[in-house]
This record gives sequence, C-alpha cells and structure tokens, in this order.
Amino acid sequence: MSSTDLARNGTPKNLSAKQVAAIGALLASGNREQAAKDSGISKGTLYRWLGDAGFVAALRTAEAEALRDITREMVGLSRLAVSTLRRVMTDEQASMNSQIRAAIAVLTQLPAYRELTDLETRLTAIEERMNDES
Repeated sequence: MSSTDLARNGTPKNLSAKQVAAIGALLASGNREQAAKDSGISKGTLYRWLGDAGFVAALRTAEAEALRDITREMVGLSRLAVSTLRRVMTDEQASMNSQIRAAIAVLTQLPAYRELTDLETRLTAIEERMNDES
C-alpha cells in the first residue's frame, strides 16, 4: 500500500469508518469475535472483510506500524535494562548471585543482538543490489 492510497489521517482511502474501527479493534484485542463486537459489526462481516485483499493489506500495514511503535519503545526500555544490569553488576552491596545473573544476562543476549544487527546489514545490502539490478 503506497502513501497515495492513504487519506490525510493515515487510514486507507477505500476503507469505511467501520473497517478502520475493525482494524483498530483487531490490533487491540487480537481476537476476531471481540474485534467484531468492539467495532459494532457481525462476525460474518469481519470474516468477509478478512477475505478482501484491500482490507487485509490495510490490516497488515497497521500491524507493521504497531510493531514499529513497539520496537521503538523496546529500544528505550533496553537502555534502561542495560543500565539496570550495569548497576547490579557494579553494586558492591548486591549479592554475588545477583551480580552473576546480571553478567550472564548480558553475555547471553549480546550475541543475539549482534546477529540481528549483522542480518539486518546483510539484508539491506541484498535489497540494495536487487534494486540496482532492476
């Protein structure tokens, strides 16, 4: 879905207000029956919309944006978590067990973060090459 398909408020131009509400309800509840109830439509209507390519594309776009929001929030929380680990690891009053658990948390998570960063870099390079070739 391109930006030309969106209205000024960021919602798809071709969706009704009820469809936009249903997408919001699906994101909020994660449950189709609850989403139908919360958006004031029948389950059958929601299931019919879930078979519509435009509705599904708008739902996927909304889900992707929600994940980006969560990721940004997690980045902020990760800084706090690292700060907390640093405090525990360097606190002479903390028990040795707490210091060891904090150290293990850092050491076990670092390779996973590094791998994700490397994969993102490699994927970006592949995508750029594909775009250059087309």
